[in-house]
Amino acid sequence: MVLVVEKRRLEGNQDVLEYGEGRTHTMREGAADPSTGVRRWVAKHTFAGIGVFGYYFEAGIHGKSYVYENNRDVLHWTKEAGSNGLGLVAEKPESTQAIRRYRLTVHRADYTVPDWAADAIYYYIFPERFRNGDPGNDTKPGVDRYQTCRSSFTSNGPTSLTSRAAATVPMPSTATISSAATSPASSKSWITSPISAPTRFT
Repeated sequence: MVLVVEKRRLEGNQDVLEYGEGRTHTMREGAADPSTGVRRWVAKHTFAGIGVFGYYFEAGIHGKSYVYENNRDVLHWTKEAGSNGLGLVAEKPESTQAIRRYRLTVHRADYTVPDWAADAIYYYIFPERFRNGDPGNDTKPGVDRYQTCRSSFTSNGPTSLTSRAAATVPMPSTATISSAATSPASSKSWITSPISAPTRFT
């Protein structure tokens, strides 16, 4: 088993969304769960800086290469598929860009939320909602699509159904990934492999 960790590059409105050359770590087999007999593999990784990282697992079985990757769940706020939940096994594709990575955001180890934020009220203002500067680029109700949803009319004009559909899409799971940063010098995290027991990133 091999753990692959790569940093994500994101530019513009997802005009560029790719993963760069990453680091690989051979995973060692740990003790099996005595109650279920599930086998475990463990690897260690140190993040050199902050950013969004992708990771997946590789395994060689009878001369073939397989990957354990993120699932196919559609997320309406990104072109990337996968809700960080239970993943899928597939043969390793020729292009690694086709692999659906699990995603992990690494923050500064000394980052703290300001005290005032706990009681703050946030306002989001979208000027384009009030004046249609270019009717030529309006969505066509019943024709245009965004991911899995068709656009439709509301009382305020054309809009996409994605805002309503997104409420039914599971948010990325935080049960398998939790921050455990302990020193300003490095960022640390625990990552629980969905196919085995906890995989420790340090």
